[in-house]
Amino acid sequence: MKQLKIKLNPLPYPYEGEQKRYEDWGNIKLVYSGNTEIKEILNFEWNVLPFIEWYLQIINELEKSPPFEVKKNESLAEALIRQIEIIADCDLENDEDDNYDILYEFRKNHDLSFGFKGTSIGSLIIGINNGEGEISSTDYDIKIAYQFEIKEFLKYTLKECYSFASEWYKLYGSLYETQRERVRNLQNKINILSINMTNS
Repeated sequence: MKQLKIKLNPLPYPYEGEQKRYEDWGNIKLVYSGNTEIKEILNFEWNVLPFIEWYLQIINELEKSPPFEVKKNESLAEALIRQIEIIADCDLENDEDDNYDILYEFRKNHDLSFGFKGTSIGSLIIGINNGEGEISSTDYDIKIAYQFEIKEFLKYTLKECYSFASEWYKLYGSLYETQRERVRNLQNKINILSINMTNS
């Protein structure tokens, strides 16, 4: 089975003097495994709760087909760039603005970099390409296109989000009062989404 997994592990904030700003620090790994291939796409440290909040907002968008044509043997990332180039050559201002808005909304809901703002991970597009889950990029340092089981990815990522929140609560819940309610709310949302996903 072709799988994409994101792994979230809490870590102490490594820099002195700013612990209260980054008490949700963790290690983030993104790993693809195919029939004969295992590829570590990302491995870095950053604050994790903003990613979880982003993921819970966009999870229902990830199984939707893109609002633009994807040609045969073309990745989502390649198709997105092609659409941007088409719009850039367009002379009709109103249509151009509308189309840019559509592409921006797609990126906001499918580009992993929106979940890790402030990092330099580059653009990584996750979504549906011709009925299959896909992660792809055309950035100069990451040029990939991998197909995977999208439903398994969605379920696994929800579990990882809940696991991170639970582990954070055990480690730091008594220390950071302002974050406790935030984490509890995230756990409740994850539980609701997990139930809905199981029943769908």
